[in-house]
Order: sequence, then structure tokens, then C-alpha cells
Amino acid sequence: TEGNQIRVDAELPGVEKSDINLQSSETELTISVDTSQRKYHKTMELPVSIDPETPKASYKNGVLEVILKRQKPSERSIPLMGF
Repeated sequence: TEGNQIRVDAELPGVEKSDINLQSSETELTISVDTSQRKYHKTMELPVSIDPETPKASYKNGVLEVILKRQKPSERSIPLMGF
């Protein structure tokens, strides 16, 4: 965790960039590869809620780096009910 973002690094040697599938929700990141030579699937729970609309990923020399931004806390009004 770095400031307002989370960085996830994964070593995936011998995998082509086009074979990597990434999926994220507010609380999880899934990395998967499914080729005839390699099968890999990992779902990890993230330490904080993230904004699933803002991930950035890069893959270089067998290392995948995913940057996820923390979700901004939201404030909601609580209506008062009559008793």
C-alpha cells in the first residue's frame, strides 16, 4: 500500500502479455493465465477497498505490476425517522 494506491507485483515467467487475464472488484484482484503450457489462477483479497474503474497494469520481463487506487470514502446522510 502506497499513499492512495495499492501495488501488486506478480512474477509470471514465460507468459505472453496477451495470455494474462485480470479482473478486479472493490475488494479482490484475480490474475489468471490459461494456455496449453501454463495454467495459473490466483484471487487475492485486497487490504482496502479500491476503485475497480481505475486499475493500471504493465507486464515487462515476466513481472506483472498492477496499480489500484483506493476507493474514496463516501459519506451518506442518514434520514431521521419520527418516533
